[in-house]
Amino acid sequence: MKENRSFTIDSDIAGYLDKKCELENRNFSNMVELFVMQGLGLKPKLKAKKAKVEEHPRFQEFWNLYDKKLDCAKCKDKFSRLDEETINLIFEKLPFYIQSTPDKKFRKNPMTWLNGQCWNDEVQLNVVTLQHDSVVQQSNNSNWHEEDLGL
Repeated sequence: MKENRSFTIDSDIAGYLDKKCELENRNFSNMVELFVMQGLGLKPKLKAKKAKVEEHPRFQEFWNLYDKKLDCAKCKDKFSRLDEETINLIFEKLPFYIQSTPDKKFRKNPMTWLNGQCWNDEVQLNVVTLQHDSVVQQSNNSNWHEEDLGL
């Protein structure tokens, strides 16, 4: 049960707390109590609550396309907070990233990929070309020739 307490507060402190209440969208009496507790060296147990965001309609499409199923709830929340332009860009770039990392164990975790805005990164694709009935592999970093491959 919470006790009723009364405090006398200096007008400068009251002004400071009033502005802080506005900025943090808190009740004035709760802010006064918090201020007094901090003055006494007590640590209040406060957690800022994030506003609940509805799942974006394209999240499941992203989740299935990315195909590395880790941290679903966090990814869903992060993805749902993105704007439509970013989501469209993700779906434009994601297939290239997946093609560059066919083995899922080398693919970044989806939350890491979203937090790092990796859709803006350059993708290194290995390109296989056919020349004179022999296979020559080229990467973005260097050019391989048939003699280098022993062909």
